[in-house]
Amino acid sequence: MRTRNSLYIFTIPALLVLGLLFVHPIILTIKLSLINFAGIGAARNVGWSNYEGIFTRDRYLREVWLTLWYTVIVVSALTVTGIFFAAMLHRLPLIRKFSRAAPYNPAMMSFVVFGFIWRVSKLAVERRHQCRTALSGARGVRVELDR
Repeated sequence: MRTRNSLYIFTIPALLVLGLLFVHPIILTIKLSLINFAGIGAARNVGWSNYEGIFTRDRYLREVWLTLWYTVIVVSALTVTGIFFAAMLHRLPLIRKFSRAAPYNPAMMSFVVFGFIWRVSKLAVERRHQCRTALSGARGVRVELDR
């Protein structure tokens, strides 16, 4: 049976990790944005002047508009593309089977290439050994394949 305390036992560690890895860097970034620090020497507190310099520029609104426009276009295009491919995968079993196998192709290619290189190098060593034994069988022939 679940108790009310079990909710906190499982939630608190997740919140601590989230706070450590996500919220803490954001707070440090905000603190650093309020000072002028070159990396060497003492830090000088400048308050909101860094933000005033950004917001009072003429190009700031144009850049914000371009960023919002780009975001709307990219999110819309990716959503429509994702829905299209999901519908295609749902309706066509051949494409569905291929799309399930396709992500494994890059992972398997390294094993195939490694196996091919291993086989070629092994064949080269075997052929070298065969040549050496064939030549050493002839009388008066000195074999020097190692250089």
